[in-house]
Amino acid sequence: MTAKLDFIYIGTPKAGSTWMFEALRHHPEVQLFPSKASKFFETDEPGAIEDYEARLARFEGTGKIGEISHDAYLYPHNAKLLRQHFPDVKIIVCLREPGDFARSLVLWLRAHTRDYGDTAQQMMDHPKLRSWMNYAEGLAPFFDAFPSEQIKVLFFEDFKADPAQFYRDICGHIGVSHEWVPQSLTEVVNPARAPRFALFTEAVYKVGVVTRALGLGGLVEAAKRWKLLEALLYAPSKLVDIGQHEVARSERERAASWLNRLEQLIDTRVPVRWRDEVTP
Repeated sequence: MTAKLDFIYIGTPKAGSTWMFEALRHHPEVQLFPSKASKFFETDEPGAIEDYEARLARFEGTGKIGEISHDAYLYPHNAKLLRQHFPDVKIIVCLREPGDFARSLVLWLRAHTRDYGDTAQQMMDHPKLRSWMNYAEGLAPFFDAFPSEQIKVLFFEDFKADPAQFYRDICGHIGVSHEWVPQSLTEVVNPARAPRFALFTEAVYKVGVVTRALGLGGLVEAAKRWKLLEALLYAPSKLVDIGQHEVARSERERAASWLNRLEQLIDTRVPVRWRDEVTP
C-alpha cells in the first residue's frame, strides 16, 4: 500500500511546534520526518508531488506518518495540494496571542539572522512577518478546502496552562493513544533567547540552514537537543532590548481588526486574554 501523509502541523511558528515534535517523535504509533519538516510545504511554488510521495515511501513502520511544518499556512497553494493528494489528512494549528507571538518571533530572529532587520519594528515591517501575523488570512484557504472536523485549532495559552491535556488533544485528533507519555511533556523547548555571541550564533544558524537544504535536517534537530551547544549559543532573552515590548503592544492593537473574522473562520472563541490585551 502506498504510504500517505496522515497528519500535518501547518502553523504557527513559536507556538509549541518544537515541543510537539519532541513529544511525538518517539511515540510508538507515530512516524515523523527526522528533520521535523520536509520543507516541501514551505516553498513559494508547489513542488512535484512525486518527490514528496517518494519521501513518504521511505517510512517503513506502521505508525501514523506526519510532519511539523510550521510555515505551511503561509503558502495558500498548500491547501489545494493537500486536499487533492491527501484528502483525509488531519491538520493541526496552534495559535498564540498576537502580541506575545510577535515578541517571541522577533527575539528568535534577532538571535539567528539579520535578514529581516536589526530592530523589532524593522522586522515587523517585513512582508514575511506581516504574513506570519495574519492568522485569518493564512488559514482561510485550508478551511475552504477541508471539512472543519479535519482541522484541529489549538491555543498556545492552553498548552502553557495544561501541556498534558494539550498532548491528549493532539493524540485524539491524529488517532493515536495518549497513554504513552513523552519525557518532554513538561519541558520548555526552544524558548525565546538572546545570542550569547551574535556572530557565532548567526554562523551556526547558517550552517543549519545549509545542512537542512542538503537533506540532513535530522542532524540539526539532534544538535538542537545538545545542552552544551545551547549554553554556548544563547543567553536569557531579558539581556536584549530591540523594541520587542513595543511591537507586542502594536500587534495586539492590530489584531483587534481581524479577531472577529478569525473566530468566525475557526468557529471557536479565542482565549479571553487575547481580547483583554487590546481593551483600551
